[in-house]
Amino acid sequence: MIPRIFYCPFCKKTNTKTEQVYGLSCGRESKSLVIVPGDLPPLTTCVHCGKQIDTENIINGLHDLDPVTDQYQWIYFINIFLLPAIFKLVLGWPLLVAIVVGLFAGLIASYMIIEGIKKMNPKRW
Repeated sequence: MIPRIFYCPFCKKTNTKTEQVYGLSCGRESKSLVIVPGDLPPLTTCVHCGKQIDTENIINGLHDLDPVTDQYQWIYFINIFLLPAIFKLVLGWPLLVAIVVGLFAGLIASYMIIEGIKKMNPKRW
């Protein structure tokens, strides 16, 4: 299913596709002919940062999802459950402290790992 939102490649914030762009995206995905009314501008302006984004890239889905975060969501799951267990079972911390610190540390560690993966392979984003 084609998402109705896309990420700005400059500010990384979400924008909503117009009906024309969404219709053309669905047509490209299903490899079918789609006719949409009206003219399609060659550039779309991000509502957050004001920079111009190529409409053809939006139609082709290059900015639909953050592919790295989407692919590596399991890192969040592992870190959020693994670190509290390590703090409790290995380090012997009290349960409440291990849970609170482990959840916070798990979120930070996951975010840093995923951002590191993005920086190692910038062509994917």
